[in-house]
Amino acid sequence: MKGFLAGSLAFIVVCAMGAEVFADPIVIITVDRRETAALVTPSGSTVTRASDALLATATPSAGQGSGLSTAALTSSYADPMRWLGIGTATVSRTSGPGNYIAASDFDVDFTVTSPVSYAFDGSFTTSRSVPLGFGNGDEIIALLFRDTGRDEDGEINSEPLANFTEGIGIQNGNGSARRSSTGFLAPGKYAFTTFAVSSIGEGTGTASSGFQFMFDFTPANTAPTPEPASLLLLETGLAGGLAYRRRSALS
Repeated sequence: MKGFLAGSLAFIVVCAMGAEVFADPIVIITVDRRETAALVTPSGSTVTRASDALLATATPSAGQGSGLSTAALTSSYADPMRWLGIGTATVSRTSGPGNYIAASDFDVDFTVTSPVSYAFDGSFTTSRSVPLGFGNGDEIIALLFRDTGRDEDGEINSEPLANFTEGIGIQNGNGSARRSSTGFLAPGKYAFTTFAVSSIGEGTGTASSGFQFMFDFTPANTAPTPEPASLLLLETGLAGGLAYRRRSALS
């Protein structure tokens, strides 16, 4: 009888282990904030949003000179444990007035349901032939926030937990930089944003900025939590084993 009980319990434990489910500890909040924007003033603008492949372009109206603003973003967080993104913002002006602006923005709100470790790896570039001046500039940002609340404009009130582009030294100029960083996130609400912006307001020439990143998350506690079905299976098996033992003792 002891052999029968031991075998039954072993079978139950194996079945329960097979029914365990590892839930992703990262939950993407459903609002998709990814965006590209291209602007030529006073002619008009184009904005595209909420897709894995975004492209926005703008050109001046007839008689307003020649040039082009282009912003592109290819990204994915279909796997909530690994995010990828490549964004570019490029402007060129060959003649005429107006401001040329392009912006590429990867922006995501997410919830951490159990502790995770993260690894961020990003590359950033800027290039321009137009001298800096009024309306001429580039900016690249990559920030991670703990979302403790937002103001009336939707901006997060807290300071960033991590600034992955701090001190990269390529803003408003020509160059490239790479940043890698690791850290830990406790359960809570967070937001991550990385964007590139380039503009020409004076002079003729080109300007561009861009980013490429990978953001990986790993559960900090890998111990599985049995599903309710697993617990029910285990309890039913134990109850059956005890009932068998009572019947054997009475016979």
